[in-house]
Amino acid sequence: RMDEAAVAGRLTVLVAGAGYGKTTLLRSWTQSRPTAWLTLGRDSRRTGALARQLVDALRVPIPDLSADMLLAASRMPGYDVDEDAGVSAIAAGMAEALDRALRRQTVLILDDVDELAAAPVSAVLIDALVRHAPSSLHIVVAGREHPPFRTTRLVAHGEATEITAADLAFTEAETAELVVRTVGEGDKVLAADLYRLTGGWPVAVRLAAEALAAAKPGDRSGMVDSLREPHGLLLRYMADEVIGSEPPEALALLD
Repeated sequence: RMDEAAVAGRLTVLVAGAGYGKTTLLRSWTQSRPTAWLTLGRDSRRTGALARQLVDALRVPIPDLSADMLLAASRMPGYDVDEDAGVSAIAAGMAEALDRALRRQTVLILDDVDELAAAPVSAVLIDALVRHAPSSLHIVVAGREHPPFRTTRLVAHGEATEITAADLAFTEAETAELVVRTVGEGDKVLAADLYRLTGGWPVAVRLAAEALAAAKPGDRSGMVDSLREPHGLLLRYMADEVIGSEPPEALALLD
């Protein structure tokens, strides 16, 4: 599906929670493609810092990127600003520089794009870059939440594709195949129970299959139910990777 998305339009939106293999999928997909990869963080919320991060990332696959894009980025405020006036124009200037420099189809990955949810002006910069980007640049935005800018119109016009957790989840048949490969037996009942327990959540399927493979054959059926107990493997993973990754203000609400 990633191949189809790249050809279909200017933007791919990849939205899924922890354990769905977003980064693994993107690294596999871009392995043979010229790619600029930028993982967004707190510094990216500052519009000027984000602009310079974009230039640095893009110069990896496009080393002869013209000074025009550097100049456009240098005009961006270094810290948060109260309004987005001029941001779209600067993004357009960056896109023009890219159009002149690009000689082949190139991918720009923006990982953890939901970091910009608290930085509306930085989100405007990405939104404008998507709208102005040359056809030779395919932009992929990935995160646990939907990106903080509107993509509905692009999707409706066939210029963007959305890939969600439902697309990345294992089917019941894929779960059964993994159980056969990992556990070493074709127990359809065991695989069906595992699928019902995990809902196809890839990391949960893999963790559970590995745990079952380490158990004695006679103990495996009972293990499926034990995996979701308070101190079970899956709930420990959720606590560490899903809940533990939330910001301090969200964790405070759980106390």
